[in-house]
Amino acid sequence: MSPGHYTELFFLDEPTALAAGHRPCACCRRADYQSFAAAWARAFPAKTEAWAAAQIDRMLREKTPPLVSPLRDLPDGCIVEAQELECSLWWRGKLFRWSHAGYGAAYAVCAKTCVRCVTSAPMVEVLRAGYTPWPPHVSVDTFT
Repeated sequence: MSPGHYTELFFLDEPTALAAGHRPCACCRRADYQSFAAAWARAFPAKTEAWAAAQIDRMLREKTPPLVSPLRDLPDGCIVEAQELECSLWWRGKLFRWSHAGYGAAYAVCAKTCVRCVTSAPMVEVLRAGYTPWPPHVSVDTFT
């Protein structure tokens, strides 16, 4: 990465970027960043009144143990490991197998099933606190 410049990474979609530990850009996606920062402040109110991007980034880089949770307790937009440890997107009550090219058909798993979140615990809390990621890759629409 070029120091002091934009991150030169591109992802399939926003849920994938969030699972990789990246937040919306504070410059080119200003409104989304502000929504993300507001949800971050709701998720972590005791930390500080106003979160700066550098503080958020520092916390996102911290290693946290993987969250294991029943699907029903997870917000939309989480990437999880389910069924034979395949990565899948949890979206609107369905799982969609993840791939570099897009998502596969939705498959059913009992909502009580515990899964390991690839999306970090802090990022899950931001999603729970009301941050709504951009809709997933268009391949999800094919199967909904």
